[in-house]
Amino acid sequence: MVSRVRKLQSSLAQQAAAGADADRVAAAAVAAWRSIDGALTPIIGRGGVSALFARSLYLASAQYPPLISAHDDALLSGDFAALPAVYSASSGAEAAAAHGALLVCFCGLLTGLIGEPLSDRLLQPVWDTFHRADSAEDDAS
Repeated sequence: MVSRVRKLQSSLAQQAAAGADADRVAAAAVAAWRSIDGALTPIIGRGGVSALFARSLYLASAQYPPLISAHDDALLSGDFAALPAVYSASSGAEAAAAHGALLVCFCGLLTGLIGEPLSDRLLQPVWDTFHRADSAEDDAS
């Protein structure tokens, strides 16, 4: 799973290097989190996803302090709507790096709880979606 997270992280970094601004990275981040939420909510519930997301925000904020501002919203609403505001205050590259760190923390927590094989299986649709999006973007270039 780590390689898939790194691939997504690399894709966002490439988009930022190609001129994607923080708003575009934020849109991709929210789409990723909604996909993750859709894949995991039937299994661990909305509260479980919210708790993992909030904990990931807290852990990743050690490396990217602005992420902590989304922590309370994540706990209260179980939504990812606070991310665009956090990322928009950054450059595209910083937003991509922060999002990558957040994903690494989340996947690490999930893997620690349920193991890598099950985590991979549950998140496979998410990775497939973003792989297809990357392929479509490459074809359009």
